[in-house]
Amino acid sequence: MVQPDANTIARAKLYLHKSVAENRIENIVKILSAAFPIEEEVGPGGLTILMHCAQSGTVECLDALLKFNP
Repeated sequence: MVQPDANTIARAKLYLHKSVAENRIENIVKILSAAFPIEEEVGPGGLTILMHCAQSGTVECLDALLKFNP
């Protein structure tokens, strides 16, 4: 499997945080399925993706993220 470059990973991280904010579950699953190294990433406001999702209050988002927990 070819590792994505730093720019691709950075775009994926931004896309994931935006998808969490907008509760776009299909986008969240798509990014996480691609196995980008983003589990510990801190995004806008100093929150991890899981924290951002929990703050938004959507159970579907949390469920999608927890399914991909390493």
